[in-house]
Amino acid sequence: MTQQIRLNYAQQKLVDRILERLEEGEIPWKSPWKHVNVVPYNATTSTKYKGFNQVSLMMEAFSKGYQDPRWCTFKQAKEKGWRIKKGSQGVSLYYPLLYNHELKRFLTAKDFEGLDDKESDKLKAASTLRDKSFTVFNAEQLVGIEKLPQAELVGVPFESLIAKQVIRDLEKNMDIVIEHEEQDRAYYNKVDDRIKMPHQKQFLGEQGYYATLFHEISHATGHEERLNRDLSGSFGSAEYAQEELVAEFSSLFLSQKLGLPQEQSEIDNGSAYIASWMQVLKDNPQVLALSINKANQAYNYVYDKGNIKSLEDALEKIHGDAKKDLKNVRHNYDKSNKVDVEVLRRDVLITDYAQLELGLNLTPNGKNRVSTQEHDSLVIYTDKNDFFRYSTQTGGDIINFVMHFKDLEFKEALNDIQGFYHKYQPSVQETKTFNKQKDENIIASIELPEPAKDNKQVINYLSKTRCLPAGLVQDFIDEGYLYQDSHDNCVFVGKFEDMNVNAVRRAAKKSSNFKADVEGSYKQGGFYYGNDSKTLIVTEGVIDAMSLMAIRSDYKSFDYLSVNGVGNTHNALKFQMDKREGKDKYERIIFALDNDDAGQDATLRAIKFMNNEYPGIDVEYTYPESKDWNAELIHQTKKHDDPTYQHHHSVSYEMGGKSM
Repeated sequence: MTQQIRLNYAQQKLVDRILERLEEGEIPWKSPWKHVNVVPYNATTSTKYKGFNQVSLMMEAFSKGYQDPRWCTFKQAKEKGWRIKKGSQGVSLYYPLLYNHELKRFLTAKDFEGLDDKESDKLKAASTLRDKSFTVFNAEQLVGIEKLPQAELVGVPFESLIAKQVIRDLEKNMDIVIEHEEQDRAYYNKVDDRIKMPHQKQFLGEQGYYATLFHEISHATGHEERLNRDLSGSFGSAEYAQEELVAEFSSLFLSQKLGLPQEQSEIDNGSAYIASWMQVLKDNPQVLALSINKANQAYNYVYDKGNIKSLEDALEKIHGDAKKDLKNVRHNYDKSNKVDVEVLRRDVLITDYAQLELGLNLTPNGKNRVSTQEHDSLVIYTDKNDFFRYSTQTGGDIINFVMHFKDLEFKEALNDIQGFYHKYQPSVQETKTFNKQKDENIIASIELPEPAKDNKQVINYLSKTRCLPAGLVQDFIDEGYLYQDSHDNCVFVGKFEDMNVNAVRRAAKKSSNFKADVEGSYKQGGFYYGNDSKTLIVTEGVIDAMSLMAIRSDYKSFDYLSVNGVGNTHNALKFQMDKREGKDKYERIIFALDNDDAGQDATLRAIKFMNNEYPGIDVEYTYPESKDWNAELIHQTKKHDDPTYQHHHSVSYEMGGKSM
């Protein structure tokens, strides 16, 4: 029987949030966070949050889109001189403390100073454990806190040698047998005390293999001779669902420690348990806190038996090297391609640098004037591209700006701006004063629509209405190919050589058919998504390409080109072959246009075009059984709407007599 405990406010809030997400078909703790292995920590003490609080903050960060892993209380922020932005809502956390009924307060370490064992025991006996609640705010909700360098957002990179060493130590110290067979599932057999795994080659990558193995090891910690958890439940029972929760959170903690990201296949594999988790949490909400507590015990057990403590120095070195590499990226440009200082002064806008590099929040302050929320006395003059900070009586151009805010010497600041220029490729500012008609042969970056505060509606629309995996949608967002504009439309961005050359806006709701190209788009470039493959798949639209990626389990084996309408097929193909040098790269082109008259006619013309213009490349074609690839994905998702269905399933489509 599950132990009954009273939920505190923080626990109830997390249960409500998880139930809400589960009812939407999502597994909130397995969301594909870009920085999944950056553990949230306190901004003033650097203490890492653990267990229940760790899960709460990770979910809040993903929900609100926070990249900064730092959190602090109102009191801590006030002591540091930071201000919480108006309207910000904090996250309720808790930790257990001894409450003394005679003193009528929580005890601290000072209360035990100078006491012998007998006196300490007496003080404890007169006290009981109570949950002390507190509220924290994310660093992105604070004004005045120094922006965390991008390098500090990097978690521990995965290193297979360390994972192998941990597994070897676990096999020995847990006295557990890990067997590999040619099979399609992994599981822990509690009767034989053995873990059965598919061979590593059967996984898409070694990270997926180790993530699965650590999940099963988490189950194995519950054996009666180890942590002695209840492993008697069968699939669908409350006991089984709770044990799965324990393994889920335990393996998540391990993954963060060892740098294993949550992969889409792992997220999909958990879908079979959603109904059971919903039921058990509705019937007994206390299960969540109990499961996280047991997961923390399982993590500590694996940490001990896997001798992870002995690997801390190695993990810290790997982490440090990753941070150092990222810090040096900006300066790894071709020194022979230095940009003239006057060009830097003209083209690197202080407003861009302030936002992209320093993370400052800009606010209008009159005509051609911009201020920031973080520095009240700072004014940036956009018409002259210079600044003045009245509190320090400092001003000047972009070089002076970088010297002042980064505390750099002239040469260091110049080197930093060179790196910024090569990374972001800013537009030539002097051309903005001319009002010339756009030459269709000139490829240049376009001005994208204003983004919304978050991407929630786009993610919900594409994952729920369009049945695209949330992880794939998030990947597109993280890589700059997709975002939500201020009118809550999807914006798909086509790129070429680090430039945003075209973009398509479409409504992020089922009730609207709105779709339009962004002004100035170079439509001939199409939408390209590369995986360094020698095979290119050509689709009509971006959602078609994403749908194919969702259908295919090996979707990363292909490059993708969406032509943005069949009328643009030849132009997009020619651009891909010539401008993106596809004619020297690709061995095979697969046309996957819509299964309608227009799509079939365009396919035949495209095959003829390729055979005439680029005869050395093999050409194949395929059609969906439905009208287009998204309709095919939706059909297959509904057709397989059962607990054992894997969203990324493998199918084979015939193309010109060949199999895809």
